[in-house]
Amino acid sequence: MTNKELLNLIINDLEDLIQRNKTIMKNGIKLPNPITQKDTPFKVYFNEMTHTNNTILLKHSTGLITFITHDNPNFLSTTSERFGDFTNHWIQKLINKSENISGESEKSRNKYFSILEKKLEKFKNNFAIS
Repeated sequence: MTNKELLNLIINDLEDLIQRNKTIMKNGIKLPNPITQKDTPFKVYFNEMTHTNNTILLKHSTGLITFITHDNPNFLSTTSERFGDFTNHWIQKLINKSENISGESEKSRNKYFSILEKKLEKFKNNFAIS
């Protein structure tokens, strides 16, 4: 396989990923779980001004678990209630300053995907990929 062929495969996969995410975000549900066949609702928020780290806050019946990436793919996790509450408050502030781009928010979602598609097109043009 040549470098150009590999690059074309990567570009095609990125285009497919964008299209799949458009559908998922439009419906506001993840693809059905293959084991349970249940749809999982979710929301996606976009904020042009805020650059965040990769933080995951897991809420479950026994409390909160916070995961933070550290030299990706490595991560740190904690079950500290105080840290979980702080992280939850921080995430809520981010959400309040962001646009929901899932579900009915078609205009904002189109704006978001337009940005991604333009970046991908620019990348393709830089490498003269057809």
